[in-house]
Amino acid sequence: MFTGEQMKQVSLLTSFNNTIIHFGEFVLNTQNGELRKDNALVKIEPQLLEFLLLLIKQKLLGEDAIVTRALMIDSIWSGKSASDDAVRAVVKKLREVLNDDARRPRYIKTIPTKGYLLICEIEQRAQGRSAWKQRSIKYGVVALLAVALFAGIQLTYLWYTSEDHAPKRISSLKVITEASKTFVSADLHNENKILYSKIAENEKSLQLYVKSIHNDDGTRLTWDQNYDHQARWSGDGKYILLRKSNSSGTESSVYSYPEMKKVFDEKNIASVNNSTEQTQNQLKAIAWLHDEDQILIYEIDQEAPNQVALYAYSINGKKLKLKTSIALKVSQIKEIEVSKDSQFLAIYYQDTKGHFSLTIYNRFTNEIIDTLRLQNKIDRLVWDDDSQLVSFLTEEEGLRSYDITARKYFNWKGLKPGIQSLISQCGSACFMFTRHDGDFLDISERPSPFVAQDILPTRLIASPGLDDLPIFGSDGSLFFVTRKDGRSLIEKRDLNNQQHQVFELPSSGTVGSLALNKANNAFIGELNQRIFLYRLDTGIFSFVTGIKEKAMEPSWLADDSGFSFYIKDKQITGDTNQFANNDVSTDFPVYYHYDLSTSSKRELGRQFHSIVNFENNSFLVSKVPGEYFLLTANAIEELFQDERYLKANQSKEVIRIPDSSPNAFKIIGKKLYYLDSLENDTVLSTLDISTLKKQSYPLDTNPQNPNFTLSSDLSKLVVTRTKSNASQIVKVEGLWLE
Repeated sequence: MFTGEQMKQVSLLTSFNNTIIHFGEFVLNTQNGELRKDNALVKIEPQLLEFLLLLIKQKLLGEDAIVTRALMIDSIWSGKSASDDAVRAVVKKLREVLNDDARRPRYIKTIPTKGYLLICEIEQRAQGRSAWKQRSIKYGVVALLAVALFAGIQLTYLWYTSEDHAPKRISSLKVITEASKTFVSADLHNENKILYSKIAENEKSLQLYVKSIHNDDGTRLTWDQNYDHQARWSGDGKYILLRKSNSSGTESSVYSYPEMKKVFDEKNIASVNNSTEQTQNQLKAIAWLHDEDQILIYEIDQEAPNQVALYAYSINGKKLKLKTSIALKVSQIKEIEVSKDSQFLAIYYQDTKGHFSLTIYNRFTNEIIDTLRLQNKIDRLVWDDDSQLVSFLTEEEGLRSYDITARKYFNWKGLKPGIQSLISQCGSACFMFTRHDGDFLDISERPSPFVAQDILPTRLIASPGLDDLPIFGSDGSLFFVTRKDGRSLIEKRDLNNQQHQVFELPSSGTVGSLALNKANNAFIGELNQRIFLYRLDTGIFSFVTGIKEKAMEPSWLADDSGFSFYIKDKQITGDTNQFANNDVSTDFPVYYHYDLSTSSKRELGRQFHSIVNFENNSFLVSKVPGEYFLLTANAIEELFQDERYLKANQSKEVIRIPDSSPNAFKIIGKKLYYLDSLENDTVLSTLDISTLKKQSYPLDTNPQNPNFTLSSDLSKLVVTRTKSNASQIVKVEGLWLE
């Protein structure tokens, strides 16, 4: 029995008129706050009893009456502020008192993004000689009160949502830990220890580290030459599933922790396969199953490309067992994330038409629940603890979640600036992220490798900032994009090394590319995937593409009469038989030409990303970003006729460019210049279009950003260098839905 002081802490007791409440195996006496099971007294804290009474009260209002976080705070904490951690702690403790399982609840069910619901049957009985009160009678009385209450809430809502009284929602951010440079592919175990990758000091490749969130010291785990690591903890933290990528491909292994002894290698699956299932295709380990020590392995059937086989492999038992086969048109699987109860799979993949998609699959019923075509790439999928919500982060749409019960997607609001990637979900409106305030992007001028000069005056650009996309003007001036005080600016360094503002962009979004014409009187560029034109002679800025058009990679024509660009995933209607492959999707990149004299654009071709015009009337044509084919002027004319696809007998692939954006390669005369990598070193390469001869020159720096520019006489080179700030693991609470 509670003391008098404790009874005062449970404000809802008095609202039940000293009745007895039966629910499940429990009996609650609202006169003295006693909770009993099988007539034995069950110890319960005042806050937990208040939460239990709140659940019961809402249950009496109706089957779907949910206890929201706001209701909990108002009742348990008397309206004072309470963190998501505090709310979760109360829910967890009450579940422990009731011996309830969050994954298979009998009493308290989590309703993702909404709150909590009491799902058991309840009966309310008056003490003494009064008879049992039927729930239907109770509901009728409470329903009338609810109608009146709802009317009052509506009036209050209208007052609060007016322009003068609308409450301002603010999410909170707490830094958990930080490390030098940038966290890559971070994975957190029990909010205690974190796996992450970063570029090691004085090295060029990513390495794997582990550290406690409570200190800045960590342990380096890898010493290889791989350019990417994706590491995931097992549920008990005793193993690490490590996916490593290099020039030879991607492979996965499992290591014991902290010994880092290899206990599994996907290359040796066949030799340890004691099951009867046999396969001729490549097996790839990709995720942990939450059943003991098992990992999920997938196989894309080469003879039946619409089938993906899923296996479970036991680390200790060294046995491979076929689990299921899913009908998906998959060319490459990027990630599979298993729900906490191992029932659902979130499968992120590239389909046979080149689109990225997310499929939600129920392992227990062998049912595809939903498939979403993604407009942007994602880097991580995470499930909530109740296996009802899978979330992911995209650059454009922010944080999104899929609700298994509602079978729909929704967006979260309230994210703080600098959020980089998603790590885990830590509550109904709480997520863990990596946060990075942005790298310093500094441009440096130096002699180019094409001149053998020991002495050459170059500008020292010492001010740290966010300088990028450098361009040489015809007089040797240097133009570039910079960010200051949240503004995006185009600035200029003259021959006296004085810096001047040229113009300010109308929004502070991402500038993807920038190009200056030969006459030095007009800029074109890409801002938030819209193509813009700025005329230096008139000072007029204008967008030439719409908000919904994903336009990219503008480049000037050789005669400065206009420029070209392409729109990504343009919807094409009508007969698609004019294209070479009848299986091609109706979402095509469409290539456009913009005429300066008429201020209008017209379509030139479909299925093209870029067409580069050289002075000798040769053309480089790209169907896939980074892959270029050489064509003659006659072939180009035929290319833009009724059959607009690239015929194999008209072209020859001559070059692969790592980054095909306009600031990643330059055309001077009959030569193409671009940055490339050779054995983990950055080199400046050149291709002579006349002879197809390629040469590469090593650079003494290893810029992480590929943008560069060359002076017209090839004497000076400007490269963007990236200097990393510290990266953080943060917890963001109080997000909301709109």
